[in-house]
Amino acid sequence: MPPRGAYHLLELCTRDEAGLVVHATQDEVARAVGPVREVVARTLRDFAHEGLIARGPRAIRLVGPRRVLHLRHLALGELLQQGGRHW
Repeated sequence: MPPRGAYHLLELCTRDEAGLVVHATQDEVARAVGPVREVVARTLRDFAHEGLIARGPRAIRLVGPRRVLHLRHLALGELLQQGGRHW
């Protein structure tokens, strides 16, 4: 599961009464972070399978925010080493 995907989800999320959520479609997430929609769809499917997110219409809820945060920290190291924004 790509840590960079977690990094970008946390960058896009906001907090509401139920927790952390990204109010966007897969297409909107792809436009915001750069990769093609198919890459975003595969990453989100993997995250959902791992219990990190729950997908709904126009929203992606982070249900495992501590695990997502851990992946974000891993991704920061990768991003600093490579200097890019990739899933």
